[in-house]
Amino acid sequence: MRQNNLTEKAIASIDGGFALLSGIDELAGMLGVTKCHLIRAFTADTGISPGKRLAARRISAAMLILRHRDYSVETVANMVGYSGANYFCKAFKRAVGESPGAYRQREAAEAGATAEPAAGAPPLSSEDRQLLEKLDKLAHT
Repeated sequence: MRQNNLTEKAIASIDGGFALLSGIDELAGMLGVTKCHLIRAFTADTGISPGKRLAARRISAAMLILRHRDYSVETVANMVGYSGANYFCKAFKRAVGESPGAYRQREAAEAGATAEPAAGAPPLSSEDRQLLEKLDKLAHT
């Protein structure tokens, strides 16, 4: 199914700026449409709401950080666009099935790491490396 231009712009905005995007209201404003119009068009084109796309993008980035960096859960939450660790932990557990801390420990154990989570992590793709570098900068601002 061909996506319309609005949906393509929304996906690019979510994927490129999920960490700094406050929500779908802000996204709609950036794209010059109403929230309702954005949700209808996006959902019709993709089968999911823009809010679900945003949440999934944030969680996948958090999983990457937890596998390859040793930031606190609070810092990870802020790096991917959540305002605090409590809501982030609830959203992460709902999406992944375990807490961020449990996910990090399991990933480290499966990778054979002993000291720090990044030690035994698999090699990064260039796209993941670039994303981590971008997110690392957010952690230090």
